[in-house]
Order: sequence, then C-alpha cells, then structure tokens
Amino acid sequence: MAQVPAVVADRIHQGALVNAGCQHKQTTSNNNVARNAYRSMKRTGIGWRIPIDSTDYQKEDKTFLLVHFLRPTKIVEYFTNSCPTVLCGGKDALEMETLCESFWKAYQVHHPTHEVFATHNGNLRRVIPLAFHGDEGKGKRRSSTTATSLEAVIGCKGGPCCNTCEPSFLNLPDNSGDAEHDVAKQMNSNMKGHSYLQHWPLFVIPGTLAKDYKPLTNHLLDIIAADLVNLFNNGVNSNGTQWYGAIIGAKGDLKWQSKIGRFTRGFEHKGHKQDLPCCHCCLGGSPGIPAEDITSEHPCWERTMWASRPWAMNNQPSLSVVPYDRTRPEQIYQHDPFHTLRLGIFRDFVGSVVFLYLVWGYFGDGAVPVKLESAYSSFKLWCLTVQKSASLRSFSKALFNYKTKRSYPWINAKGADVVLAIKWIKTITCGFIIQCTDQEEMSVLSVILNCATVAIQFGDHMYHHKLWLNSCCAASLYENGHALLVGYTWLAGYAFNAQLCLFSIKPKAHFYKHILLVLFAQLESGAKVHLNPICWDCSQNEDFIGRMSALTTKLDSRVATKRVLEFWMVKASILFKRHFPKMKQ
Repeated sequence: MAQVPAVVADRIHQGALVNAGCQHKQTTSNNNVARNAYRSMKRTGIGWRIPIDSTDYQKEDKTFLLVHFLRPTKIVEYFTNSCPTVLCGGKDALEMETLCESFWKAYQVHHPTHEVFATHNGNLRRVIPLAFHGDEGKGKRRSSTTATSLEAVIGCKGGPCCNTCEPSFLNLPDNSGDAEHDVAKQMNSNMKGHSYLQHWPLFVIPGTLAKDYKPLTNHLLDIIAADLVNLFNNGVNSNGTQWYGAIIGAKGDLKWQSKIGRFTRGFEHKGHKQDLPCCHCCLGGSPGIPAEDITSEHPCWERTMWASRPWAMNNQPSLSVVPYDRTRPEQIYQHDPFHTLRLGIFRDFVGSVVFLYLVWGYFGDGAVPVKLESAYSSFKLWCLTVQKSASLRSFSKALFNYKTKRSYPWINAKGADVVLAIKWIKTITCGFIIQCTDQEEMSVLSVILNCATVAIQFGDHMYHHKLWLNSCCAASLYENGHALLVGYTWLAGYAFNAQLCLFSIKPKAHFYKHILLVLFAQLESGAKVHLNPICWDCSQNEDFIGRMSALTTKLDSRVATKRVLEFWMVKASILFKRHFPKMKQ
C-alpha cells in the first residue's frame, strides 16, 4: 500500500464510501489529492507538531517568494516537552540534566574556551549540545537541492562500551580506576538508528530555487544563526524549566563549508605555481610552511593554527554570530572523517595500488582496459568469497579517472565500496607477498599491506566506539591513523623516485592530520576522556540529505519548502514509535 499513488487510493476510498451508502458519488474530480491526503493526516494527529515558520524573500525583480523553515528554538522546545530522548538520549528531565552536565564536564577538557563555560557556568546541566550540518543533494532534473539540519550530539542508541584496546607505543597513565567521567564514557554517538530521528531539517531549498536565487541560502542562514543566538542566550521553557542549546561544531564537506564560511583561504585556493595557504585552520601551504608536513607529531604549521581568520572581515559568514569561541571562531567548521578518509585518502590509496599492480604485471598482460577487467574479476571473486555486495559493476579507466600516464588515479566510488576495495587489496597483497621474489617489490608490498591494515582498523575503531574514548582507546586510534599517514607518505616518495604518478598528497591528507592532531593534543594534556572523531562524521548526514532530496522530487516545487518539512515530521514520528515502542509521546 505504501507504493499506491494518492489518486488511486482516493478513488478506492471514495468508491468504498459510495458502496457503504455514506455519501453520494462525486460529480467533480478532485485535482489535488496530495493536499487532501496531508490534511487528513493532520486532522488525525499523525506526526510531530513542530511549528513551521516562513519568510518573504525579495527576488531581483522586487517580487517576493514565500519560503518555510523550522526554528532551532521551536525544535528544542517541542522535543523537551514531547520526546527528550532524541535530544540527548535522556528519558526525562532529570536524566537529561545528568547527561548534559557530564558531557560539558568532559568537553571542557577538550575545548575550554567555548563560550558556554563563560555564559552558563553553573547551569551546564540544562544546556543541550547540538551540531549544525548542511549539504547539497540531487533534486529534480538532477539539480542541487540545498538542505540544512540541526542534530543531537549525544546519541540515543548504541552498543556496549569497549575496554579491550591496547596501544603499542604510547605510554599512558593508568585511568582504570577513574570514575569521574563514567557517564560520559557511556554516551553514544548519533550514528545508530534512522537518520530522521536525531537529525532535524531547518530548511530545504529545491534545486530550481537554489539555482535561480543563490542569495536565498545566505538569507535563511542569517535567520537560523540569529535564532541559535537566542537559543544560547535566552533558551526555551519546558514545564517551568529553562533549557538552552549550544553549537559545538558545523559539519559538512569541503565545498559546503567553503561556501557558507566564505573562505578566502581553503582547499580550492591551493597554489599550483606558487605557495598559497590551503587550510582554513592554519597557514599550511604558505612559503616556508609546507602543508605536506603530515608525518611528524608536531608539524611545522601547528604553530600557525588559529593565527588569522580565513575570511574577509567585511564579509563574515552567517554562523560567525553564533556563540562559539572568540579566539578561534573558524574552529566551528570541523573536519569530517567521512569525506577526508573514505572519499579522500582511501580513494587515492585504492586507485594508486591497483595501477601499481597493473604496472608490475600482477593482473596479466595487455592494454590497461584488459588488465582492469582482470582486476575486477579478482575483486568480484573476493566479494563472493566473503559474502559482500558492492555496487561496482566494472573497473574502467573512467572509474579511476585515468587519462594518461601523467594522471594520478583515484577510484570514484561510494564510501562503502572503497572500504571493500581496501579489504580486497589487503587479501591479494598477502598473496603477492608469498609469491614475490624481488626484494624492492617485497618492501613496497609490505608497506601497502600495513597501510591497508591500519586503514581498516582506524575506520572500525572509530565507528565501533562511543562518543567519548578512554585513554587506551584514543591512543590506539591515533596510532592507527598516524601509521596510515606515515605509510602513505612513504609510498608517495617511492612513486616519485620511480617516476610514477601514484599516491598523490592532496589537501585532504593535511586535513586528516588535523583530526589526528586534535586527538594527540588531548593525549598529551593527560585528559581522562577524549572526544571521538566520529562526532564530526557525516555518514548519517549523507543518508539524511539523500532522503530529503529524494522527497523534494516527489513534491510540487511551489510548496516543496513546506511540504518536505511536514512529511518529515510524519515519517519521523512513525519511526520514533517503531524504535521506542515503550515510550509515550
């Protein structure tokens, strides 16, 4: 029944009423069945009831366009009254206070200069940690649909806590008897469950509107930012209790962050003929400060972090007014492990290894397409053996973005397929090592095997842990990440000396070092709990953006900005009852 068109369902409904004698047959056809269907759902009380606001956007021709959005204050107010579980995993106000207080106590070690500690010191138990996300998805006629969301930082679903990690090299103090952060160590990330539950849309702009009215996104961001300031300073009232919300970071891919951050110093400004800074967090890439310094524990560009703003002072981003950190406001734009690793270094690693094996003749003789066909047969056989399913249907030069021998190959595949490809590389590399007789090739194969191993371990380690890590788990995570960068850099040096265009060092490798550097700084400080980088991962956000963009393709573009929010509330309410059947709304 879920696939039956609304028109057909309405005809069946009308026919049943006529046969039952409840009403006469309609002489005029109803030409807006979708609107009537939504009205029926609204009358029956299906769905969450978060008030939807609207704004009149003035177009270039001086006419106005009505756009709808959800205010963060009204989202938090509704959830604190109706279902606080999705806000921070607490079932009631008392449990929410315990979780929030424990979170900020752990977060203060990680980021002590956040404005929440100066404004709400002594009342942190009623400040809910939140994050902001935005991205673009594929809408009608393959246009870009813009969607932003507010999300909970503390998850409501998760697995057991880990106590088995043992770092190899780092000497750490014994924190086994620490009970100060026991509540924080049990907090889940928001990676479990349906993406609709803990990700709440703020506004959705269909591709047609975003294309015709580009300033519309900034107009809505200004409204959302002002409301976030109100949520931080004034809060909302719930059953006589005042609750507040604080943003601890903005998530998104590099393109989105550069767009809303209005960066004058970012990855797209990387110089090809002269040294130019390519990071919004530091001055890496400037003359004498190579951004490629990623293997040392304290790179040369570390001292330049937060030295200057990455935007023009007369063109500051919309989120600059949101209370965060006055000394380093650009830190709000966090580095995303999903785009940095799975859609970054991992892609380059897979493409470079496959083409290195092609050069060495490990996949037979012949032209490149013939060798790639042989490589894909090996990959397909491995998937059948381990009972995994990949969306890749073939290996081709276009898939690896390979044009000439001067091209740096990288696989243009989904994140899940890239991880499967790395696991396949690990398996076949073990076989190649057994059969290898050349000493130089043996050394390279050993490094490739180690890189594939630590890459898999880093991803599994990050996704299988909770929001806060103990010292041993954080040290193990850092060791795997650092080993990956050291091995990848060694392979890049080997390819350079062998005059092969493989294992390119891109800005994402530099951003990955920033993720590790934050983790290493917490370890050096002697902190007892450490924030898991999974907090900034966009895997769930990508799923959320895909669903919202697909929803806009099924709605009338004239009312899509409102209908998509209404339909999300209906779907999310049903999912909440399905995931938490024992809770009453």
